[in-house]
Amino acid sequence: MVSAAAATFFPLRASVRLEVIPLNPLTKRISVVVLAAAMLGGTAAFAFSDISQDPAQTKIESLRKDGVLSGMDGDRFAPKEVLTYDQGIRLLVKGLDLSLAHISFIKAPKASDYYTHVPDDAWYAEDFIIAQHNGLELPQDVDPSSQLTREQFAVLLNKAIQQKGNFAVIELFNILEDEDAIDPAASGSIQTLLNMRVIKLEKAQFRPKAGITRSEAADWLYEARAFVASHTGGAPSSEPSTPAGTPGAVPGATPVPGVTAAPPEDTPLVWSEAAVSLEKAADGVNKALVTIQVPHPGYGAVITGIEFTGDKEAVIRYRLTPPDPDMMYPMVVSKVELQTYVSSEYTSVTAQQVK
Repeated sequence: MVSAAAATFFPLRASVRLEVIPLNPLTKRISVVVLAAAMLGGTAAFAFSDISQDPAQTKIESLRKDGVLSGMDGDRFAPKEVLTYDQGIRLLVKGLDLSLAHISFIKAPKASDYYTHVPDDAWYAEDFIIAQHNGLELPQDVDPSSQLTREQFAVLLNKAIQQKGNFAVIELFNILEDEDAIDPAASGSIQTLLNMRVIKLEKAQFRPKAGITRSEAADWLYEARAFVASHTGGAPSSEPSTPAGTPGAVPGATPVPGVTAAPPEDTPLVWSEAAVSLEKAADGVNKALVTIQVPHPGYGAVITGIEFTGDKEAVIRYRLTPPDPDMMYPMVVSKVELQTYVSSEYTSVTAQQVK
């Protein structure tokens, strides 16, 4: 017989019910129906049992402890199974804390308002609504049960990251042996994630058409959360945020390739002119030097990305950084120089200012 005192010895979670059912009045035996793992009060009992040999084990466990990941059934995570759209959208929404908090609705949104194959009562319906309003741009006829490829998940992950802030990335053009297999619409996202160090190549290959496994998706998400946290000063928040910008660059200085925070969105827009010159950096790679004409020496600039087209053209996007309001500058036209790298296959390289 289990007494009330004995039952309270084990810490129980609020969601677990202790049900006492008399089974035999002669022996007064009592059956106590509980979740053993909850009674133990620890997290080890909830650890996934099928990831001990997985290279992303530590990251998967970290995401599980943060409440981002859940298993397929019981304690099984199924790391080698291919991720489906419903699982992938849930992963991105929870992992990067996307929400509807920044939107006001006249009426409550329903999944059927946006998608033809997402039932309003599906467990993932709210996730798809959140995705719709956070720039993930899913097709109206998306099949939630269909499998995601590596390049499709890369595009969605990059869009989700951009919801967390304006992250300017100095683009090094990463040469991929299977570049020809990548959808041109996904190439920019893949290059950006590589330069953010969110994803890595496998022997210079990306395998864009392969289905992304649950383990791979967890690995990428872990690195994406780390990237956002390191550039916003904390864990991903539920509100899109703009990190503090860096002061204007010193005219003529060349930034070190890496990641630089973009200036605030309310920066007064000043249009500039830019010219691009190319020089060989290595076999198959050119260094692109962007020379920008600015109104005075207080202005700097950052590269926000590179758009690669199918016509061997590359457009370098850049943004001006504002002058320090507490400083005085001579009102003389000045120049700012930036550099990045592109494949020598791109014969036409231009620069374009963005807001």
